Amino acid sequence: MIRFLGVQMSPGFEKEAAELMHRKQVQVDTDVAKRMEPYTPKKTGKKIDIGATGSPRGSGTVSYKSGIARENYYENRGTGVGGMNAKKSRGLRGKQWFARMKADHKADILKGAQNAK
Repeated sequence: MIRFLGVQMSPGFEKEAAELMHRKQVQVDTDVAKRMEPYTPKKTGKKIDIGATGSPRGSGTVSYKSGIARENYYENRGTGVGGMNAKKSRGLRGKQWFARMKADHKADILKGAQNAK
């Protein structure tokens, strides 16, 4: 921990810093939700909608309020439409969609956060 003894911050600094961090978190959350969509398993699109609306932007979390979301995250075979193991057309949809999206897009997400004002 660093202690700055005798240093005084300008009036309103803490509020401005908190607001900036919140704007950056909203940017990250929005970017994550957008970039995760092509990776999320899809039969009806309900899980994608739940993920997009189930977590308030700026909270730092993406929650799925679906009874099978956890099971799907770890065990989905990715054989559906756009699935990574589909027979007809291979895509990105399948298990551990957040981890795979992050591996592919982490640098872009961080860059977006840095540019958020």
